[in-house]
Amino acid sequence: MKILTRSSGIILGLAAITAFAATSQAQQPISVTLNGQAIQFDNAQPHRMGDTVCVPLRKVIESAGGSVEWNSYDKTVTAQKGDTQIEVNTADGTAKVNGVDTPTNGPIHIEDGTTMVPVRFLADTLGASIQWDDVYSQVTLNTNSPTAFKTFPSTTDVTPVPSVANPDTTTTVPDLPPIISTQPVGSVLQVKLDDDLSSNTSMKGDPFTATIDTNGNADYFGLPDGTKIKGHVSFVQPMHDGMPGVIGLSYDGLILNDGRRLSIWASPIGLDSDVMRDDSGRWVVTSSGDTKDNLKFIGSGSTSGVLVPFLTTATTVTSEEIDAALPNKGEPNDVMLSQGTMLGVRIDKEAIIRAPNN
Repeated sequence: MKILTRSSGIILGLAAITAFAATSQAQQPISVTLNGQAIQFDNAQPHRMGDTVCVPLRKVIESAGGSVEWNSYDKTVTAQKGDTQIEVNTADGTAKVNGVDTPTNGPIHIEDGTTMVPVRFLADTLGASIQWDDVYSQVTLNTNSPTAFKTFPSTTDVTPVPSVANPDTTTTVPDLPPIISTQPVGSVLQVKLDDDLSSNTSMKGDPFTATIDTNGNADYFGLPDGTKIKGHVSFVQPMHDGMPGVIGLSYDGLILNDGRRLSIWASPIGLDSDVMRDDSGRWVVTSSGDTKDNLKFIGSGSTSGVLVPFLTTATTVTSEEIDAALPNKGEPNDVMLSQGTMLGVRIDKEAIIRAPNN
């Protein structure tokens, strides 16, 4: 059994559970135990989407002694466990924990009428230690573990703690690692897509990566050359009945060139009039780009698509909504985002990147 443990407030190998899952037996069903008891799932079963293990939210929360409510009007699931509240919007794939926007590091989706979420997101939220058995495809959660603790609400706004002696003990509070990069709200990363994505062949939840463009330099404002953005396909609708194909992307985190994976709060942005360089040379959002949310690519005129905002967060888009988003659309096509396509990543919450712990 390969075990993930927590130490010093960090899940060691947090991303490893997804890597182990991807290499285990493809057809073997995934089982989940909580505090030594197997969770019995009804219709929807735990499964992989790309390299992420997703589990039914309601079953896991209720098995942990919590409660779950469904709001059919705004497609939102609200779960309560002790003093922790989780709010999941299935329409746009976002989550809040105790009112704080929280990355889920993987796709939220509905399977057989059941809301599915990444298991490591639930583990963190419940304060559970997590283990993955790659031989038997088994996830083990334990909220009674002495190493289990709550990590939410979370924030990247960390105030450095000076190294000072504790007058009551002989211990010392260590300094935090130095900051190597700060990406402020409204800054933009230009990235090159590492994978081919298409409104015709891609599936919702498909993972992808894109490499940050450092323009030939060793880093981009502290983010080293080779840093990648990890994301997933959040919306897809193939071309049909004369309607162009549509594809939406979500950004989940950073993968640094030393292998560390860090959560970010970011969204797609166009690399045209929506961005500009400031006096320091950093790409930033213009006033027009700051108001554009829920951007999706529409296959109009060319196969690379046009990135436009949608007012709707529904699971499908209509021809009327496409006309409203793009009145002067061209010949309908499927969207084909090929490897090397440049994408814009708008930072929606300040990201502070520190050097790795020794």
